[in-house]
Amino acid sequence: MNKLYLITGTTGHVGTVLLSKLLARNNKIRILALPDQKQWFPSGIEVVYGDITKEKTLVPFFNRKGFDSVVLINGFVPLKNNRFLRSVLEKTPDH
Repeated sequence: MNKLYLITGTTGHVGTVLLSKLLARNNKIRILALPDQKQWFPSGIEVVYGDITKEKTLVPFFNRKGFDSVVLINGFVPLKNNRFLRSVLEKTPDH
């Protein structure tokens, strides 16, 4: 069964390697990219532009039903100041 992974921080080395591994296993992937990161991403990846530090830009990233896992590879984000992100992570099953 293919899973849908929501991933942040995919433009660095770790994120790039993770993307290639997950794509090789035919998983679905939705990434969060900063608006100024208009770079090439592999085909088959859904790109949502936003900023993890700005709650309202996260809604389109998380608001679609049916994701299986969230992988945060980005830098430090204080969850106490981001109620929306914290609430999503609390509802996501631990894999």
